[in-house]
Amino acid sequence: FNLPRFSKEETSKFIISSLNMPIHESILNYVFRVSGGNPGYAMSLLNYIHEKSLFIAQDYQAKLLKEPEEKPQSIKSALELRIKSISQIEKKILYALSSCDFTLSIESLFLIIEKTDLRLSKEEYLNYIERLKNCNFLLTNPSTTYDKLKVNEKINELNIFTTDEMLNGFLLKNLSRSEIKNIHIAIATFIEENPQL
Repeated sequence: FNLPRFSKEETSKFIISSLNMPIHESILNYVFRVSGGNPGYAMSLLNYIHEKSLFIAQDYQAKLLKEPEEKPQSIKSALELRIKSISQIEKKILYALSSCDFTLSIESLFLIIEKTDLRLSKEEYLNYIERLKNCNFLLTNPSTTYDKLKVNEKINELNIFTTDEMLNGFLLKNLSRSEIKNIHIAIATFIEENPQL
């Protein structure tokens, strides 16, 4: 499940091809939000909503009746394995990002990470971000085609997002209470220092 991500448009084409019919925006929005554009996740979600009879053909297109309350076990298992494959530092960085309910630039996330016990230089931090991006845990917006993030790049202009909506819950299971508390304090301090968020 560590596959390159589809854009929303590519996800739409993938769903239409898989279902062999036009789709309502409700299906696209749900599948893209939950899968993060991961084609394996998208297929699992399509199979799951089909098994649970959660979509119908209406007005010559597939329409989602309601979002499932649970996510497919295959996605949960794959995400759990993916999280186990990364370092503790990377888990902390991802947890900090997934715990913020506001948009962060790569620079802003670094300011939060600086307030934790990680003590990373900017170059070390950018190397971790690069690795997480290469492992498809992170996306930047605008999408960039850089070979490697440089310390002197305008990283304040790049917003950063996690690719999995379920990431936070799985990360909680892999961090200690003191690690979680340390990250929450860092986020709270960052918000206090940046009230415009």
